Amino acid sequence: MLGLDDSDDRLKFGIGSAVGTTAALAFDTGGNSHFTGSMFVSGSNLTLTALEAASAVLTLKADQGDNAVDTATLTVADGGATTLSGSTNITLDADGGNVIFADKGVTKTTFAMAANGSL
Repeated sequence: MLGLDDSDDRLKFGIGSAVGTTAALAFDTGGNSHFTGSMFVSGSNLTLTALEAASAVLTLKADQGDNAVDTATLTVADGGATTLSGSTNITLDADGGNVIFADKGVTKTTFAMAANGSL
């Protein structure tokens, strides 16, 4: 089913016999895309591009995103400063046992995890 839903001015793609009942993809008048369900991307890159002088922000929301603690963001500001922000803890889980911090591909600091959990 494809149609314009006059109740919210969205162009909707979905299944069913009536427009808007089971929309999987919708485009609103603000230029935003709305997806329902999982989104699968095939290929080697997914690129988010911000407007000139603006930050690119990827926001992840768990559990329907209905609580502030369900949110984490990855932000790349104009100029390249990158911030990973979690509402509670940020866990780095490296099966190789090392967490490596690098600058332009050059290792600056490595946290090597011992079997007992110490550094």
